[in-house]
Amino acid sequence: NRYGYKAKCISTIKGEDTYFSSLTTPRNDDLIRIIKEAEKENLDYLIMEVSSIGYKEGRVNDIPFFLGVLTSLESDHLDYHKNIFNYHLSKIEFIEKCNNKVIGINKSKEEILRDVLSKCLKKEQINEFLLNLPQVPGREEIINLNPLIIVDYAHTSSALEYILIKYKKKCKGKLVTIIGAGGNRDKSKRKI
Repeated sequence: NRYGYKAKCISTIKGEDTYFSSLTTPRNDDLIRIIKEAEKENLDYLIMEVSSIGYKEGRVNDIPFFLGVLTSLESDHLDYHKNIFNYHLSKIEFIEKCNNKVIGINKSKEEILRDVLSKCLKKEQINEFLLNLPQVPGREEIINLNPLIIVDYAHTSSALEYILIKYKKKCKGKLVTIIGAGGNRDKSKRKI
């Protein structure tokens, strides 16, 4: 939006530039309604997360995606998929159907974001954009400075590891971590 494009995202967090959904990936009928609303608003970009569950349940069937971004292949939603193979297959099947792809496995967040932005912005806009990233609620969100308290919705082992390593380096004393298991879902990853 900063560069003259009209964009909104579908999110479980209410915001100015969002279409709210109680599900990460809305049901197909809700998604079609949102897409029609986005068309009426003449959006250039509609951004959403397609969960592996949403994909398997057909919530995005027959919807063409300009760009698909695969950030990781880890362990998640095994309560639904039953095993890691099915989970990975779901993610790979979805990304294969996208017109353009960014495969971010083993890349940093900045590298992934640069690859995504290269599909949407002019080259000279990318660095400026990265310097002025807005804070996303629940993602390395600073709640207090002294002592430093952050909230992050890390829910895979590598996301949690990234946060712990990053903030341990900034710690002068103890690093206290509180880990929740929202929704009482995939219990297989808790031990990890």
